[in-house]
Amino acid sequence: MTTQSGTEAALSAIAARLDAIENDVRIIREMTESVRDQSLLMAELLRRARRTSSYTAAYTQRPLVSVRLGYFRDHEALCKRAIPSILNQTYDNFEVLIVADGIDSDAETRLAQFDDPRIRYFSRPQNGPYPSDSAASWLVAGSHAFNEAVAHASGAWIAPIDQDDEWTTDHLRVLLSRALDSGAELTYGIGRAHVEDVGDTTFGTWPPAQGDFGFQCAIYHAALAFFSYAADSYLLQRPADWDMLQRMCVAGVRLDFVDRVVTNYYVPRTARSFRWWVERARARPALN
Repeated sequence: MTTQSGTEAALSAIAARLDAIENDVRIIREMTESVRDQSLLMAELLRRARRTSSYTAAYTQRPLVSVRLGYFRDHEALCKRAIPSILNQTYDNFEVLIVADGIDSDAETRLAQFDDPRIRYFSRPQNGPYPSDSAASWLVAGSHAFNEAVAHASGAWIAPIDQDDEWTTDHLRVLLSRALDSGAELTYGIGRAHVEDVGDTTFGTWPPAQGDFGFQCAIYHAALAFFSYAADSYLLQRPADWDMLQRMCVAGVRLDFVDRVVTNYYVPRTARSFRWWVERARARPALN
């Protein structure tokens, strides 16, 4: 009797597990179909954008570039690194759109020192929301601020930068010139990563690959503004920036690559990705 009862319990547990697996398969199937539908929609939106007069006008001489900058509680890097590198560009027809991911009156006060009408500052009432899990949050942090900055853009091109990045002085000129010459809708170059106490390495290859692409090294057509950072990309274990590029590629966005350093990226010891960058710097040190 005991043996029979134990067998029935085991069979019941197996049946329950099979039901759970079938449910998981159903959810995955529904998600796959949803992703496919979204990909088809993005491709159609891209085709429509290409037929507009504003799309063509972006390839004329000296178009306005909207610099997109998401910010969160690091006004030292913002005001001593990112903003000066933007204002020192050899291409000067740009606007700077800074969106703070939560109110930070100190940053707004510090930005006033630049006294440049091209800088516009906005703040969101709260940070996020982002996942409570720190690893998941790290993958999508800043997504809402990045998207809101793009929503304020009036330029023909969008140039992303983060608060602690630093552009080379010819960043905009080099990337924009290549896009205008080739007809690319997104052009990107190489980033030089300065890994604290270790040394330098680089990221940026053709074709783009995860770990070898960064939007702070890119410029893209404003007609692509309907592509946005997905704050739920952590569900796919993808960083939000890489997830957005993947969706662009699937939709058929035309990419081009400039084989030169256009951005300096700084990796402090406190960065969650520090160990990854240490391994990269040792395996692939930057050439001087």
